[in-house]
Amino acid sequence: MTSKLLTGLGRSFRVYVKPPLQRISIGLGLLAAKNTGSTIYAASPIRQIVSLAIDSLGLEIDVRSCDDAEAEGVFLWCTPSSRPLFVAGPEIRRPSKYGLERMTVKRVHDDVYMLAIPRIGLREYVTLNNYLPVPAEPPCRKDVMEAIAVIAEESPVNLRDVVDIVASTLGVKRGEARRLVLKLVDRGCLEVNADGMVKIAEY
Repeated sequence: MTSKLLTGLGRSFRVYVKPPLQRISIGLGLLAAKNTGSTIYAASPIRQIVSLAIDSLGLEIDVRSCDDAEAEGVFLWCTPSSRPLFVAGPEIRRPSKYGLERMTVKRVHDDVYMLAIPRIGLREYVTLNNYLPVPAEPPCRKDVMEAIAVIAEESPVNLRDVVDIVASTLGVKRGEARRLVLKLVDRGCLEVNADGMVKIAEY
């Protein structure tokens, strides 16, 4: 399984992570630095965690204090320079000012995270392998998704109809079916618009 986002992180995808979930943000920062051969600038105590992760992975990445920041690099809980490759931690109101895309990170299931760059419509799922992110399958319940695909593959369908289909297919009460559908929405498998219309998310 390949990942456009992971292979391009720091190069074709210069991103600002929001919210900065610590473990996945450190992993993404490590990958961005590995992809680009750049330095990581990190605040203490994040710097110590990053150094331990680099040692355990056998990587050769330079880690420095925020005070040593230069023009390009990976910034973890540091105020970025004018041309950062990756930023997680500090609040940035206008990432585009730094040439960054806003990337949202959400833990959707156990150790599976959904990474999304909404402006360009990119969404991928990853898991961590000893701090480094690797591609993962979407955590979508296959039987439920197949039942929904029968009615929602071509165009959005009313949430009530989707709940009825799931309840009928699985032989569960409507309340349980609604809970399953909303869990799939939370995991990024389905999308519901303001009018209550459901569609299968595009990957």
